[in-house]
Amino acid sequence: MENQRKKMNKKAFLSRCLPLVMALMCVHGLAMAQHSVYVKMKPQLRKNHVALKAGARVSLSSLPLEKAMLGKYDLAPEAVSVGICSNAETQGIYRLECANEADMENLLNDLALDPAVEYVEKVPVYKIFMEEKSASPNDPYYQNPQIQNLNLRWHLDMVNAEEAWGICKGNPSIKAAIIDNAVWGEHEDLQVDTSLQYNAVSGEKCSAPPDSLDNTQYCDGTAVYEGTCNLYNWSHGTHSAGLVGAINDNGKGIASVAGGITLMGVSCGIEDGIDISNVAEGLSWAVEHGAKLINMSFGSTESSRTEHAIIKAAAESGVVIVAASGNDGVGTMSYPAAYQEVIAVGSCDYDRNISEFSNFGGWVDVLAPGGYGPDPELQDYIFSTTFCVSQDLYYWGYSEFEGKHYDRMMGTSMAAPVASSVCALLLSYDSTLDYRDIRSILMASAQPSLTAGIAENSGIVDAAAALRVAAEYEKPYEPAYLEDFSIVKTDGNVVPALYWSVDESASKPACLRIYRDNLLIKDNLDPMAEVFYDSTARGGWTHCYEICEVDAEGKESYRIMQLLTMPAQCNLYLMVSPEGAGTVKGSGMYEEGSSAIIVAKPNPGWKFDYWNLSGQVFNENDSISVIVGTSARLTAMFSSETGNEVLSGTAMPKIRLVPNPADEAFVLQGVDADEVERVMLLNMQGSVLESWPAGVATYVVEGFDPGIYMVAVSLKDGRTRVLKLVVR
Repeated sequence: MENQRKKMNKKAFLSRCLPLVMALMCVHGLAMAQHSVYVKMKPQLRKNHVALKAGARVSLSSLPLEKAMLGKYDLAPEAVSVGICSNAETQGIYRLECANEADMENLLNDLALDPAVEYVEKVPVYKIFMEEKSASPNDPYYQNPQIQNLNLRWHLDMVNAEEAWGICKGNPSIKAAIIDNAVWGEHEDLQVDTSLQYNAVSGEKCSAPPDSLDNTQYCDGTAVYEGTCNLYNWSHGTHSAGLVGAINDNGKGIASVAGGITLMGVSCGIEDGIDISNVAEGLSWAVEHGAKLINMSFGSTESSRTEHAIIKAAAESGVVIVAASGNDGVGTMSYPAAYQEVIAVGSCDYDRNISEFSNFGGWVDVLAPGGYGPDPELQDYIFSTTFCVSQDLYYWGYSEFEGKHYDRMMGTSMAAPVASSVCALLLSYDSTLDYRDIRSILMASAQPSLTAGIAENSGIVDAAAALRVAAEYEKPYEPAYLEDFSIVKTDGNVVPALYWSVDESASKPACLRIYRDNLLIKDNLDPMAEVFYDSTARGGWTHCYEICEVDAEGKESYRIMQLLTMPAQCNLYLMVSPEGAGTVKGSGMYEEGSSAIIVAKPNPGWKFDYWNLSGQVFNENDSISVIVGTSARLTAMFSSETGNEVLSGTAMPKIRLVPNPADEAFVLQGVDADEVERVMLLNMQGSVLESWPAGVATYVVEGFDPGIYMVAVSLKDGRTRVLKLVVR
């Protein structure tokens, strides 16, 4: 009964605190780390530093920078190499640390003017994406997942891990690096070799959380949900590591999809563990030390030129990189997940719907379990290894976990390592697969999600299905004819133009294909074509466009990718009243906030009166420029040049409203009463307000608000005429 009371209290507590928790833990804008900058030397001025490994410290005075300029700032005496030593494009990039934050803007400006500098940028800070909340291995939490009604392995069951283990298990030759706030390598279920651990902030050969934290202690219960439990926060990387590669069949703790691979821990955490920095250095160190797969469960809405260059170099060398899409529940792109060379992972719940907190869009490649489990009332999130003893589970009355270094967390931070573990299993099956192959296999084998929100023809990762697809997978060929791919969308134009450049000296393919969000939208495109216009692009959505070559046998090349975020779009509808009285121009789809020119032109015998919007006079000019801020319907109102008469050839009787304007009533003149079938009073939206049958001589309009109305006169011969009536 006591445990049930705690569960009920938890639900009430969460409903009160979750918004605060999300605000504390999910906002992920760009900030500076330790007042640091990335600076890249020009190739001819890198001297002897080109082969430095990531993390190598060099004297600041040895860099070819203007010493007088450097002397103006309180800089650390050593610069840190952050590039991949074997990659020419990332050589010569260093991190400089400035003690005074107020000097940062001036330092950036001065470095940008230094003739030795190719570029300089701030070192970004990322937020971790943690949300509140017969091949069967012998690990106890896998063998006995039902503890106090919790389901501890639902994420493994959802991705069909056990079926996959019957095909392949994790290979220790596959090194998977967890770049996160910290990874406690001494955990009983991880056992990361000290040679495979690194702290990118301090340069130490250790990836564990700060020594000042006692991982046997408990936080106050509410601190977990307020984001102030540092023990729980610093467990984020260890939790991710367990999902990627916890040791299987060791009789301890949990199992992972790719149990048996070799884990690497890279710590980039600062302050309270929520912030991640010095990612470039961590990435390069992991690549230099043999990482085949990298998981990054953090992000920012801003990109980094330095980090993207290193990610691109890593991907080109065969490293598969996976990142979380973000926890803001929006379509905004998050980096590093949105880089072309990264597999972007969103979160789904047990019910197969995308999690409400998960970022979405065509740029998100796949979903993986990261949200609510089978029983949301129990808050059964994703269970994995932790640095701290159980905080969340123990606090909520699950006494089984007292003193255990396992706990639950929720977010795209958990979905990404689940997907990474599936990637590691695929690499264990075939280590020649690159990130393009892995992405294609994951999407082709994905289980359908019950909600849209990511790339087409994709869904929830499935380890067993992915291995089956990999068994039949035929690698595409490298494109030779296509060289580059770009997208142009001019302001106000809602139709993006897709361009590509080609190598004229290469053999022409049979045709080209264009995909949008993994859906084929143009086949048999002439290789000689230079542009394609996508008139069906979705407003307010980030699309992933891809183009590829197709040979004579129908085989595709690898696809070249570009992302495009479409602005919100608005429909502008223009109508004419009475029908046939004139013409209008300017209807169509417009970018939200753009301007449109609308024009009304009367037909002979008619004159333009005004533009009507929702029953009100919008503008009295026949040609105007308007700002389209929302979808709208405008009606160009016309009247006969003879007042309120409507003429239609000699056979049509003249009809006049008398009086017009009307105070309480009007009569019809110019038509025999025997010819009238019915008279109706309508508002400017066309809704009937009053109706009178034939034989009525006076039409009472008492009780209607002053304004402009329409009178529809139906004649017995089937003809109808509409006249304007002003009620005052």
